[in-house]
Amino acid sequence: MALLLQGVKVVVHYNSSYAESAKLKALAPEQISLVRGDLTAPGVAERVVDEAVALMGGLDGLINNAGAMLGRVKTTEASTYAIENTK
Repeated sequence: MALLLQGVKVVVHYNSSYAESAKLKALAPEQISLVRGDLTAPGVAERVVDEAVALMGGLDGLINNAGAMLGRVKTTEASTYAIENTK
């Protein structure tokens, strides 16, 4: 919310929580864009970022503050195998 109060435009990623995301977008429809994608599927994270870049004309920052944990595997070391075996 603090970012919105400062006039920052944001892209909110969601997978299955469209209703909650739409409520958030309703708070500041000119500042918030929504992008859907299942980040456990190969290639989707890249697509989500590409869509965000296209919507915003670039990215100045990225905040990851939610999501499922991949066990004790660092996301930078996660393979498709690690992701598929945490479901």
